[in-house]
Amino acid sequence: SGGTKVEWALVDAGKVVKQIFTSGINTLILTEEEISQYIDDELILQLGDLARNVTEVYFYGAGCVDDDVCRTVRRAIRANIPVDAVEAHSDLLGAARGLLVREPGLACILGTGSNSCLYDGHEIVRNVRALGFILGDEGSNAYLGKTFIADVLKNIAPADLSEAFFEHFSVSPNSIMDEVYSAPMPSRALARYSRFLADH
Repeated sequence: SGGTKVEWALVDAGKVVKQIFTSGINTLILTEEEISQYIDDELILQLGDLARNVTEVYFYGAGCVDDDVCRTVRRAIRANIPVDAVEAHSDLLGAARGLLVREPGLACILGTGSNSCLYDGHEIVRNVRALGFILGDEGSNAYLGKTFIADVLKNIAPADLSEAFFEHFSVSPNSIMDEVYSAPMPSRALARYSRFLADH
């Protein structure tokens, strides 16, 4: 689960039975009730009757930074999928396990946010604390979007690039400010502008 999208996979005997994509969430900034409602509105709706067949849930998500948040996520999942076997861990551990499985090494995430770690083949043994797009996440889509938008609004960005940006998005400086400062997830709002940079 990342800040822009969540990929769910229903697996039976090692085979993916159904794959579902929902909008992104950051469990650190949501309440248990909000996470539970999100799961009901987005995941359960798409799972339909298959939800009754779920026996275990393994969740790896942005914002799962400590035991308190992970407990909150587990409770929110159980409110919608009443199973005992629910695990919740950081998206970084999910990336390490997905990439390296049981081999030690370095794993990195680069999406709406960014992070990296040293993995011992089972757990993360060292990493720089993820500080989010305001204090960290260097290289992430949110960070690139924030940096670029700031340059555009300060008239530091090249004039032709700024002109192409405003033409492409049909936005004004005021509407950008409103979007960023009023958005429930400003990192996602900023991340969308990084795609423009990739094209230029």
